[in-house]
Amino acid sequence: MCGAERVEVEVHQVRGLASLDLGTDAGKAMARMRRKTLVMCGPCHGLIDAGPVRVTSPPLESRTR
Repeated sequence: MCGAERVEVEVHQVRGLASLDLGTDAGKAMARMRRKTLVMCGPCHGLIDAGPVRVTSPPLESRTR
C-alpha cells in the first residue's frame, strides 16, 4: 500500500468480500482483485486493523445555562 520494499510483511484477511470497507485503499484493492487476503507492511496493516479514528472528547460548549 505504501510502497515499502524489503520489509517484513503481514497478511490482512477478511471473512468475505461483502464485508470490505470500500472507502479504504486496502478495501478497494481487495475488491478489484477479488481476493480476501492482502499482503502489506506492518505499519499499513496496523492502520487498517486500528479502524477509523473516533473523536471521544466532550463538546467544547457547556450545556448548563
